[in-house]
Order: sequence, then C-alpha cells, then structure tokens
Amino acid sequence: MTMATFMLAALVGDTSLDYWVDAITAKGLFQVRDDLLGSCKFAGMNHKMALVALKDVGLEVSQEDLLAAVRRAFLRGLALEARQGYDDTDYTLPAQVFEDPNPGLGTPSFITPEFFGQLKARVWEVFRPEMEALSN
Repeated sequence: MTMATFMLAALVGDTSLDYWVDAITAKGLFQVRDDLLGSCKFAGMNHKMALVALKDVGLEVSQEDLLAAVRRAFLRGLALEARQGYDDTDYTLPAQVFEDPNPGLGTPSFITPEFFGQLKARVWEVFRPEMEALSN
C-alpha cells in the first residue's frame, strides 16, 4: 500500500474487499507513474497534469499509453522479484498493522489478518496472469 491508498481510507472510508482490490491494482499504481516521470508524489498530480508535463518536455502520449506503460513497469518489477525467488509469502504487513487503528482516521478497524489474506489472494489473481502474459 502506498501513501495514496492510505489517503483513500481516510478520504473515502470504503472498507470493502472489492474496493481495496481495485485501489491496489488500479489506483495505487499512480505512484509508479510518478516514479517514471520523476515527479513528486506529494504534489498529488493527476493523469491530465502528468500528460501536460510530458508534453512540456516534448513527449506527447495518450493517457491510455501512459497508463499502459505504468502498469507494464509495475508488473515487470514484480516479475523481476519473482525471478529472484520472491513469492507472495514475502509480501506481508507488520504485526502492528493488525492492532487498534489510528483513532483519528475515523474508519472502522478492518485490516485483520483474514482480510489481508483475502485481499492478497485477490490482488495476486489480478497481477499474476498479467505478469505471465508479459513474459510471453
């Protein structure tokens, strides 16, 4: 999870499994976009702003192409980790995450070991086939 997905918890407050699968497999990848562009994550840049920044330096791409490049970069990173021997058991959360949440957040406590196990399984269901397709 990134700072962006944490802010989704604070701002949106949706604690459903479906919401968090989408937040991680789609919205959470915005951080990779910022890494590819070398932009500040705290600027809160949206896709339109990223495209304007690219155009300003002479590179005009569609939003669709930008998002596809971001997704490929992320998936290739996961694939490289897999080639080095990492597997889904290496992607864990510290034990304190499952303790009482920050009372200032204002959302119910929902990150339990069971929730995280289901979330992790569903996220891998999205990413694994895409990773395998990249290697073909």
